[in-house]
Amino acid sequence: MAGITGISNLYSQLNSYRLLSSLSTQQIQRIGAVNRTGANRTGSASKQGSYRQYYSTQTLSPDSIGFVQSYQRSMAEMMTAAQSLLKAGSSASAAPMKIDSSDKAVAEVSASWRPAEAAEYTLDVRQLAAAQVNRSQGIDLEGQDLTGDLALQTAAGIFRFQADGAKAGNREALNRLAEEINRSEAGVTAAVQTLEDGKASLTLTSARTGTDGQFAASGSLASLAGLEDAETEAQNAVYTVQKSGSKLPARESTSQTNSVYVDSSFRIKAELKSTGSTKVTAAADSSKTADAIQNLVDRFNSTLTLLNDNADRGEGVLKQMRRMVLPPTSQRSMELAGLSINKDGTMRFDRQLYTKAEQENPSLVREIISGSYGLANGVFNDARQGMSVSSRSLLSQDLKEAQLASIYNPANIMGTYTRNGVYNMSNFYAVNVLMNLMV
Repeated sequence: MAGITGISNLYSQLNSYRLLSSLSTQQIQRIGAVNRTGANRTGSASKQGSYRQYYSTQTLSPDSIGFVQSYQRSMAEMMTAAQSLLKAGSSASAAPMKIDSSDKAVAEVSASWRPAEAAEYTLDVRQLAAAQVNRSQGIDLEGQDLTGDLALQTAAGIFRFQADGAKAGNREALNRLAEEINRSEAGVTAAVQTLEDGKASLTLTSARTGTDGQFAASGSLASLAGLEDAETEAQNAVYTVQKSGSKLPARESTSQTNSVYVDSSFRIKAELKSTGSTKVTAAADSSKTADAIQNLVDRFNSTLTLLNDNADRGEGVLKQMRRMVLPPTSQRSMELAGLSINKDGTMRFDRQLYTKAEQENPSLVREIISGSYGLANGVFNDARQGMSVSSRSLLSQDLKEAQLASIYNPANIMGTYTRNGVYNMSNFYAVNVLMNLMV
């Protein structure tokens, strides 16, 4: 009987081993499913469905599922925030400059292209550019004496016109003359202005300001109507510009028009309105960039807080935390741009310090924020590596707890015996046969 008992114990041990082996195999297959479903990190509906299927299989809590979703959403938001700064840094129009005039009655200013540096200029307008104007004396519209020829000599050549008031009347002759001048390419515009007592005058104005727009009116009609002399002489704009801090004397310039450039690189454009003096300033408009930096800092800090609150879920969480607590770029450089690292690894942004630094040295600050080794690039790389962490690694500790709970769940154990019942019964009959043979 001792032999029979030994054989029975042996079969019992074998059955126990097969039971544990069966349970372990099921768990390994389930963990393999995590690798397959976790490989898809795009946030699609199919991926979320795979998560739910796996988590329900492992009896993970909804809190674990929610953490993975929050984790991936936080990494995506960090990447988006960093990418907006990287895109701005690669643009020629990054960190736009604000251009302003202290006296807009003297000059209104704008930027035709981004100024190379922050600067202040004193613009002194001594004379505005003006177009030549010739105006006739009053002409009786009901008379018939407006007859003769008119010659206009301009930079484009000599242009001749005729008027026949004796035939058509002064009113019709004057209107036809103005129409013919306007249709020509003389570069002079003509307008009929009605006066009192049934009279009108013909006004000739150069189409452009400055001395290049000068013209001469001659002929019998010009003499008759008093068009030979200029009422307003053509003249160029005269102005001086002095850059603050420059040791060079103020430079005097002239212009055919009232549209002039204040800086030597022809980026700050001014429209002269009247004589006088005004201060023209070019300063970095850092408001939009500062908003983007604050958004990046907020996204970074919220992500780090999420990781810290869930540090016990798995090794992947701890690795990402260790990655993010390292400064994304040189701390000394960050301080120059108004950024600092707190003791818990989160970042702090001083908008006032950043604005001051941007105005003093915009190119350096842009390199710190959006350069190849700058803040945005460092955070972007942290988020990109975080997105590559598998859900199995993020929840490794949760998975272990779920596996243990599954192994020691009485329902699972009884289910395993139930599934293997036929096999156990066959072993029982085999033992009985052996006993009968030995008796």
